[in-house]
Amino acid sequence: MSEAETIGSKAREFNTARNYAFILFGLFFWPLLLVAYARSSRARSSEDERVRSHAVFQYQTSSVALVSGGLLLVIFLVMIFGFPPTNALEAAHARMRNISLLNVGYIFSLWAAVRSIRGLYLAGAGDALSPTRLWTVWAKPVR
Repeated sequence: MSEAETIGSKAREFNTARNYAFILFGLFFWPLLLVAYARSSRARSSEDERVRSHAVFQYQTSSVALVSGGLLLVIFLVMIFGFPPTNALEAAHARMRNISLLNVGYIFSLWAAVRSIRGLYLAGAGDALSPTRLWTVWAKPVR
């Protein structure tokens, strides 16, 4: 293996790990999640099977995190601006609905965080991922 191939291989591994970090920090700061989505969608056409398997996993994770976060944000804004509370009882009910939405958001964030941490662990071990279904949390390496 030549020096250029070695450097290229290490750069791809670094980019895979960096994209997992972008997904994790993107759960708190949306632009990083958009960057992770764009980078993983481009990396899905990679020649390297290990990079491609991680890119598909990252693409699934970032797309579900983006769609769920955007949907919850739209529902929240519709509830706040579309149906403002007019008395104290409605305000209490609105707070409870908002807390429920926040809990649903935590579940999606926890799902994305566990997938990203597992993927980061397997990327560090140098393992390719077996094809996973979207709802799977725990990815399995290809042996």
